Amino acid sequence: MGFYLELRPNGPAAQESATNGYFAEFYEQTPPPVFWLLYGVAGFALVCMGLAAYSLLGDLAKSGSFFDTLLVACIFSSVPFYFLIGLKLVGFRKMVRISGDELVVGFQFLRKIRFAKRVNRSQIKDISLINQRPRPNVAPGQHDDPQYYIRGHWRVVVELRNGKSIVVDRHTEKGALEPLSLSLMNWLSEDSRQD
Repeated sequence: MGFYLELRPNGPAAQESATNGYFAEFYEQTPPPVFWLLYGVAGFALVCMGLAAYSLLGDLAKSGSFFDTLLVACIFSSVPFYFLIGLKLVGFRKMVRISGDELVVGFQFLRKIRFAKRVNRSQIKDISLINQRPRPNVAPGQHDDPQYYIRGHWRVVVELRNGKSIVVDRHTEKGALEPLSLSLMNWLSEDSRQD
């Protein structure tokens, strides 16, 4: 299922503002210390394996066949991925902002919004909280441990009037998405009350 960090409300989950109307912000929580521990262990392993195999990898790169060169390139390409993961842990946070008539879904990097999708309330047809795989769960019949009872990813989906949809957030637990889903549904229903 992967690791999902929950989106938590920034301040009150939703508040009324005289100038903006409805306003709510949700930010991805910071990674727990165990993520940093695992990141450090992976870095230590990467350094140790690199030092241990340095002469062998050098020989493979110099005199090896195409396959050997490809193998060495794959091993060395893991280093930039390691630093990109660290950059994600340090600076990238998913965010959702509901402000007035606009919904913004994107990432915040060093306090600036990047890769954002902006949608006006009038463009939204529906907001739903759905399960990606609504199939019967066979795990309870095979295991006694409830950790195996997960039925796929829950998603908060915004359906637009033009037929497209935006996945606002996803998680393995329905309860982690309910505050965001309720805020979005209240915001959308407020538009119909004003008409």
